[in-house]
Amino acid sequence: MFLSCDLKDYLYQELFFVGLHEIDVDWMCERLLEPGDTFVDIGACFGYHTLTNARRVGPRGRVYAIEPQPDMFAALLENAKHSGMINIDLANIALSDRDERLNLHRFSDLGPGHTSIARLQRMVSEVLSCDAFTLDEHIAQKGIGPVTLIKLDVEGSE
Repeated sequence: MFLSCDLKDYLYQELFFVGLHEIDVDWMCERLLEPGDTFVDIGACFGYHTLTNARRVGPRGRVYAIEPQPDMFAALLENAKHSGMINIDLANIALSDRDERLNLHRFSDLGPGHTSIARLQRMVSEVLSCDAFTLDEHIAQKGIGPVTLIKLDVEGSE
């Protein structure tokens, strides 16, 4: 299911060796989502929940995945294309309480997927700049109807 999988990173190791990622989130999604539902994956990372839930909601359902980090978005895009799922919509943006340009700090002691708008008194290895919009604006722009479930994992900026 995942074409992009770097085994040097613990996120991918967990997926590769255990077959699951964030078992608690996966457990909730399995119980709450049904065929035809709409799922929004905010902080989609490499796409585990995006792809898993695209299968759960099926061809009548829809998954909207949002990921601001360019390299994680590239992995998400590659994994989504490889999956062949056609009910996925991807956006390389961040969400905020207003339209703005954000700087995301990546830390040298944490793997990819972990960024923050705050420096968190850590050694910053890279600053990534991205556009941010409100969730309401994104939903209106995409014409998203009723949403069944939103997964929000944005490294403490929830």
